[in-house]
Amino acid sequence: ISGTTSYTVLKGTAWSEITVPTYTANTGYKFDSWSPAFPTTITSNATYTANFVIDDSQYAVITFVAGDNGAINGTTSYTVLKGTAWSEITVPTYTANAGYKFSEWSPSFPTTIEESATYTASFAYDDSQWSEITFVAGENGTISGTTSVTVLNGTAWSQINVPTYTANPGYKFKAWSPS
Repeated sequence: ISGTTSYTVLKGTAWSEITVPTYTANTGYKFDSWSPAFPTTITSNATYTANFVIDDSQYAVITFVAGDNGAINGTTSYTVLKGTAWSEITVPTYTANAGYKFSEWSPSFPTTIEESATYTASFAYDDSQWSEITFVAGENGTISGTTSVTVLNGTAWSQINVPTYTANPGYKFKAWSPS
């Protein structure tokens, strides 16, 4: 508050004769009101308080979410003053699901925060974690069903649907090769 902040006046003085001090809100706040409310006429000693409230228009909400095939851990939402340096934000850690790898945050992080935004951790298929298994019929038989599957490395054979084999007349199925 700047200006004259204390007056000695006669009781009965009209409020309109008082010059109210100038108020300045701190960053992130705005002036709300004086309390108590100003009277029409001064009748007793009083102290008036300038009240300030949060100014939502000066803040941005930063939100982090995980895209498909992964998760994020840590604080996922921040409310910060516009103009805050991005370096003041702690970005959540990410974990890709099996078979996937972290790709990027989208959109890209700004240098300073000027508006509310949601940032998504994207995860991409990781070829190095997958294998393709192809089944073919050897001589003297046929197979039916799915003959090619892509599985996550380390998948148990019991989890893979193997095609049905049928031996030609006079033959019997021996084994899959390699075993």
